[in-house]
Amino acid sequence: LVVYLAVRLRSRFSPTILVGLVCGVLALSQLRDYVAMIVSAGFVLGFFLSARPGRVTSTLLVGVIATLGMAFVLQSVGAFERFVVEDPLAQMAQLRGGLQANAGSSYGAEFDTSTLSGALRFLPLGIAFLLFAPFPWAIESPLQMAAMPETLLWYPLFLASLIGLRASVREGRAWIPIAVLVCLACIYSLVEGNFGTAYRHRAQFMPIFFVFSGAGVNILLTRARLSRTRRRKAVRAVRSAQIGRLQPRASRGVGVAPLQRDRSS
Repeated sequence: LVVYLAVRLRSRFSPTILVGLVCGVLALSQLRDYVAMIVSAGFVLGFFLSARPGRVTSTLLVGVIATLGMAFVLQSVGAFERFVVEDPLAQMAQLRGGLQANAGSSYGAEFDTSTLSGALRFLPLGIAFLLFAPFPWAIESPLQMAAMPETLLWYPLFLASLIGLRASVREGRAWIPIAVLVCLACIYSLVEGNFGTAYRHRAQFMPIFFVFSGAGVNILLTRARLSRTRRRKAVRAVRSAQIGRLQPRASRGVGVAPLQRDRSS
């Protein structure tokens, strides 16, 4: 809901939408204050990116600086009391270590994410596990087997979401949801330490992916309909050409018979 309101606010400013957005973020902070903080950071980053879509690199840098500044301001006024801004990498590494302790489905224990270089090295692996675990070829428990049907359905929907994301970026309307997804995926990937927690936390932001999945499925269905239409037109064109080649022969055959009858008579 708050992502939708942020997109509406970006397209057309309205005090009502702004009040709804603020109330939604405050309500979210009562449920998961760190999620409210991450989503708010995604809003700031997305607004900057959507303001200058042709200059992604420089705008991204400015947006990151503004997002960090907002985080420190909100932390100083106590807006998100349990969200620790000081030394966030160390805090996330500590949380990940706690999730890995005594967990049979833990992963990435060999990585040290308390430093920036270590976090960057672990980030691709962490995102892969966050988005796609448990993997079908690595089922180790009945719980992972129970989650497999949903996981197998999620894989094609994720591919469809990439198609929808590409189309939305071309139209310049997707920077806010994309920024929220990037912020959530990066932060969660650095915190998760086992399959079970990653599977549950992934469900928190999968609905945003589903928005783009719907757009991607619609694009694929449209392409399929156009392909069927082109094939039908091609078949009709071939049949018309064949009939056109056969028609003169038939007309010549019709005219020969009366001429032969006239000569014989």
